[in-house]
Amino acid sequence: MVLYDVTTLHFENEDEDELRRVGMSKEHRVDPQVQVGLLVDPGGFPLEVHLFDGRKAETTTLVPVLEAFQARHGVTDMVVVADAGMLSAGNLNALEDAGFSFIVGSRLTKAPYDLADHFERHGDWFQDGQVLESKRTMGTGKDARERRIVYQYSFKRAKRDRRTINLMIEKAERIAAGTTPLKKARFLKVTGAEKALDQATIDRARQLAGLKGYVTSLPEATMAGSAVIGAYHDLWQVEASFRMTKSDL
Repeated sequence: MVLYDVTTLHFENEDEDELRRVGMSKEHRVDPQVQVGLLVDPGGFPLEVHLFDGRKAETTTLVPVLEAFQARHGVTDMVVVADAGMLSAGNLNALEDAGFSFIVGSRLTKAPYDLADHFERHGDWFQDGQVLESKRTMGTGKDARERRIVYQYSFKRAKRDRRTINLMIEKAERIAAGTTPLKKARFLKVTGAEKALDQATIDRARQLAGLKGYVTSLPEATMAGSAVIGAYHDLWQVEASFRMTKSDL
C-alpha cells in the first residue's frame, strides 16, 4: 500500500519556461509554478518524488508515478490511496487497467441515491461511526464501471458540517435580501433578476451532513469497509512529508 498526493511550488518570477508554467492554483495565484507528486509508504516515508510542469492536471500525474515506482522495484501488487482531487471515472479506469488497486475519497453528489434504502428505513438517523456500503456505476458508455463505495457517518463531522451549512445559508440570505452584493453562493438560486434560497440544495446538504465517502476497487473479502476508511485516513502522512520537504527547500 502506498499513499499519493500532489502539491505546487510557486516562483516569484513572471517569466515562464517549459517547466515553470502558470496553471491551476488552489490559492488563486498567477505566478509560474511546478507540480510535485509525492509517493510515500503508510508511515510517511518518501518513496518517489516527481516534478511536472505547472499546467499539468493533478489527475494525470498519478499513473506515471506509480508505473515508475513499479518498474524501479519490480512491485507486482500495489494499492494506492489518494484524495478526492484524484477522482474521475477515467482516471480510476486507467489505474485499474494499469493493474493497480485504489482507495480514493468520494464526493457525495450521488449519496442520496446510493443510500436510498437507508434513508427510506431510518430517515436521517445514523449511529456515530456507522459504516455503510453501496455500489455505483461511474463513467458513461463503454467506460462505465461499477464501483464499491464505502460511507462513514461521524457525529463530530455532522456538527461541523451543520455549522458550515448554517453560515452558507446566512450568506445566501444576505445576498437574496440585497444587503450583500451578488456573488456566487452555494445555496442561492438566481432566476433572471430574482434571487432566492435554493431549499432543495439546503435539504440535501443537511441530509448528508456527517457523511464521508470512499471509492475502492478492493472487494469486501480483501478489505473490510473500516479498513478502507483507516487506510484513507493515513493520507495525512503525505501532508506531513510535504511540509518537511518544503521546509527543507
